[in-house]
Amino acid sequence: MGSGIFAVNGFLMLMLVSRIKGTAVAGEFGIGWTTAHILFIVGLFGMNSFQMTDYDEEYRFADYFWVKVFSTGLMVVGCAASIWLLDFSGNKSLFTVLLTGYMVLNSFAELYQSMYFQKNRIDLSGKSLFYRTFFSMLSFILILYVTQNVLLGLIAMLLINLGLTWWWILPSKQFNLGGIEWRKKQVCQLARTCTPLFLSAFLSILSLNAPKYILEHFSDDVTQGYFNMIFMPASVINLLSGFVFKPLLNDYGEAFRNRDASRFYKIFRKNIAFLLGVEILCCAGAWVLGTPVMGLLYKADLSAYRVPLLLIVIGGGFMATINLLYYLLVLLRRQKLILINYAAVSVISFAIGIPLVQSYGIFGASLSFLISYLLSVFLSFGILHFSLRRIKNA
Repeated sequence: MGSGIFAVNGFLMLMLVSRIKGTAVAGEFGIGWTTAHILFIVGLFGMNSFQMTDYDEEYRFADYFWVKVFSTGLMVVGCAASIWLLDFSGNKSLFTVLLTGYMVLNSFAELYQSMYFQKNRIDLSGKSLFYRTFFSMLSFILILYVTQNVLLGLIAMLLINLGLTWWWILPSKQFNLGGIEWRKKQVCQLARTCTPLFLSAFLSILSLNAPKYILEHFSDDVTQGYFNMIFMPASVINLLSGFVFKPLLNDYGEAFRNRDASRFYKIFRKNIAFLLGVEILCCAGAWVLGTPVMGLLYKADLSAYRVPLLLIVIGGGFMATINLLYYLLVLLRRQKLILINYAAVSVISFAIGIPLVQSYGIFGASLSFLISYLLSVFLSFGILHFSLRRIKNA
């Protein structure tokens, strides 16, 4: 439920903004949400997946805490830099600041959610994610609906999330976490260890959103609004995939510790089969009902974007596969190879995205997204296969 509500959070908020304030404001809100979500990856610093799989407690909670303080500080700096570099003004800059504040709280809450996961208390991790996301989103929806003011809605969402983040930190007292002692050597070592994961995740989400920023440069807010609308299903598919994969990390971890590559592959094949089945259903739904239903929800005419929507849904399936491969490669501690993969994909995304968007607009943006993630799937699977062969031979 937590993963589900987090996955549809942006979709529902953008839908309401579009219905109440129109496509242009939805475009401004969409690029602000995208920028804040990229900065959220900065706040995570690749540490959440590492912390969740630190079953031997190589590092103390205090070490993770101090790296989190550093990474959330980077988010604030990144927000100011993004507004300046992208030349945001008016609503765009205000939306970006408030949404980044919301993501700062989510990033800090993730520190405790990952710790609960690590301690085998996935129930606490799920409750924190669900209640914080649901009530924050609900406050935004209610305030926006009543006042017709996006800024007031975002302020309400920020305040509710602040209170609920504090509330769901309280259960951490039942664990023997110790103090928040500053251990310079361990904190710096943890930061260095997670840096390749952070850069990989950052480059991944940057390449994911490359079409949006290229559109931001070459088109207007209305076009940006339409693209954000049809792009949302890809984000939902990707985020929902974590609902299936994260609880299975223990099974993968056990297979890895026992050097049982055949069991590792058996679990992996089941996950891929599940993804393929979901992807087929999503593609069929997108082709038959996608643009009429989404147009009704967003109160916008999306009939011209049937093919781009299908391309994005297919790309969303590839993105979910990458999500699974990323967690597995983190478990195998292949940080540097992950970074090389995402660096290559990021370069490809912009290299093919710019000419495609210039020539074909929204269709070009959708096609570049699909091609980029198809290439990333092949690269990631090659790295996984190479890593498992080395383990088996060892």
